[in-house]
Amino acid sequence: KNSIDTATSINNLKGIDNYAHKVRAALLMVNRAKATLKNTKDPKKRRNISASLKKWQNFKNQLLDNPNSNSK
Repeated sequence: KNSIDTATSINNLKGIDNYAHKVRAALLMVNRAKATLKNTKDPKKRRNISASLKKWQNFKNQLLDNPNSNSK
């Protein structure tokens, strides 16, 4: 995915009210991006995956830092 797709996915998750679902999805996407980054050789794809990973990690950290906020 590129960073535009990542931003769209994060915005879709922000619309969900279930906090646990948001956290699980964010953790899944962070782990998926890390695994993909390890196996990718192409520098352009690595940059895209790295950018997506940073966005997912920021979103995950926001969720974990503010569990009572709705993150909308």
